[in-house]
This record gives sequence, C-alpha cells and structure tokens, in this order.
Amino acid sequence: MGNNRNFSRLLKIGLVLLLGILPVAVVFGLDGGDTCAEAVPITALPFNDTGDTTANTNTLTNYTGTCTLPFPYGGEDQIYEITVGPGNLMNFSMDLTGSTGDLALFIISNCGDGTSCVINSQDAIGPGAGPEVINNVNLPDGTHYLYIDSYYDADTPGSAGTFSLSITGTLGDVEPPAQPAIVMTKTVGVTPGVCATTDVISVPLAGADVYYCYEVRNSGDVTLTLHDLVDDQLGTLLTGEPLNLPPGAIIDTVAAGFTFSATITQTTVNSATWTAFNNSQETASDSDTATVDVFGPTSVSLTGFGEGGPSATPIWLGLLVLLVVGLGLVMRRKFAG
Repeated sequence: MGNNRNFSRLLKIGLVLLLGILPVAVVFGLDGGDTCAEAVPITALPFNDTGDTTANTNTLTNYTGTCTLPFPYGGEDQIYEITVGPGNLMNFSMDLTGSTGDLALFIISNCGDGTSCVINSQDAIGPGAGPEVINNVNLPDGTHYLYIDSYYDADTPGSAGTFSLSITGTLGDVEPPAQPAIVMTKTVGVTPGVCATTDVISVPLAGADVYYCYEVRNSGDVTLTLHDLVDDQLGTLLTGEPLNLPPGAIIDTVAAGFTFSATITQTTVNSATWTAFNNSQETASDSDTATVDVFGPTSVSLTGFGEGGPSATPIWLGLLVLLVVGLGLVMRRKFAG
C-alpha cells in the first residue's frame, strides 16, 4: 500500500514538472539569433517560432531605406534569415500577448545594415501591445533578414520581451545554391607539346624525358576563375593569367601554354592538384596521378641450351666459362708445341 502511495506521489511530481517544462520549451523554440552569424534560417513555410529577446544585445539601432519609422530602435534584437525566389508572397505576424517588450518587425536586405530596410511594422505601441502584422509581402529575389527589435533603449523597461512569430505564404521558386566543382586529369607522354591520352607509360631506364599534361573540366554549375593551375608533387607550380571557365568547359595546359617535363630514371608515380579560386577563396579542387614505368636489362638469359628456370642460368654460365677456358688451354699447348 505504501509503495502505491509513493508511486502516486512520484507520478504527480512528474506531471507537475512536465507541465512546467513544456511551456518553457514552447516559449523559447528556435529563439532567433543574436548576431548575423547566428541568424536562424527560415527554409520552409508555414514557419512558427516563439522566443525572448531579453538575453540578447542591441546589434542594430537605425532603420531607414523604405521603412516608415525613421527613429532609433535601441532595444535588444532577434534575427532570422529568409531566402526567397520569384513568386514569393508572405504574411508576417508577431503576437506579443503577455510580453514585457514593445517589439516591432523589420525586414532588411543586408544583415546589420539598417539602410537596406525594406518594410516594417509597429502598429501597436507599448509593451505587450500587438499583434504586429505585415501582409502580402513580395520581396526581391535573394536573402533577407527579419529583425525583431524595440524602440526602447536596451536594459530599460519595454526594451525586451517574449514573442510568438508566424509566417505563412510561399518562398517562391528558390534556386539551390551554386555547386562549384572541377575534374582534373593528369596524363604523361614522350612527345613535347602534345597532351597524351594515357596516365601510364613505359620508358627506357637511361634518363628518359617525359611530358605531363593536365586537363580540367568545370563539372559544377557556376563559372570558375582558375589562377594557380597545377601544384605538382615534383615541386613545379604552373601559374599564368586567370582563366574563366564556364560550366561544362574544358581547358588543357597545352592550349593554355603550359607544359611540364621531367627526366625519369626509375618507376615514378606522382600526383598533381588543380585548384580554382574566387576572390582569393578556394572554391573547388581535384587531384590525379600519372605513372611512368621503366624497363631495361635486369638479368642475363641464354637460349638454345634447353629449358630451365631462373636457377639454371648460373649453371649454363659456369659451363660456358669452363668451355672457353678449356679451349684456351688447348690452343695454347698447340701453339707451344
């Protein structure tokens, strides 16, 4: 009986904790972001979130552009990121019921730049007043930022509080982000100025000259600028004028005026990497290898003495030496007599 009472008490405590925790989870949700780098992306509609600006900082104060409230907003703010395409049409609504903040909505095109403000709403004045609504919004294609901010200076009454955000409609035809990529092929041959068609060749052992060619194909969906063309394992870095390579286009080092030669004395496998850069940032790279095999006399073999494996060769050589020495002795005695 006592165990049942204990279980009942534990069950009641658990329910109380659960009912206390759930509203907190609902209130905070994704909770926006405090900086541009932490802006929460909105990738699908409808979108709903609840949050609280109290623990945030003031990162943007002045909003101008085409916004209609040109006075400072010094309160703590919250940031969301939204990317739209052609045909986008959205409705924004922020419920402030029970909030201690006098919060407003702002949509800007460049995060952190209040002069790029596109549209805003602060229809209801005072802490907890609302809702704030922006309906039938059609934004220019691209990425924009939704700020939740307050007129009151940070850390003063009305500067921060809870909110409930709802966005409905369509983001439009949003194109996927560009995917830069290249495919590099390294080949080797024996003719200068000619791109070979193979990545494995055989050459004589004694100091053969070989010629490497490099070909790159833009396998992505964005035009690339090629600067440092080939970084080869043998230590040669081929550079030249920047080359613009559209998607699907191919360029090779012979056409671009670059070749690389080496003298080979032993079997060699080396690699190279071709890298595309854009504004000093690496965007795509690929690597490939080419192999040169060497050939030459590595053992002495005799034919005409019957069959035998590798171990038979020294025996026949010994017999041959004895035969030559014997003939020499016979001829010496003959001439001496």
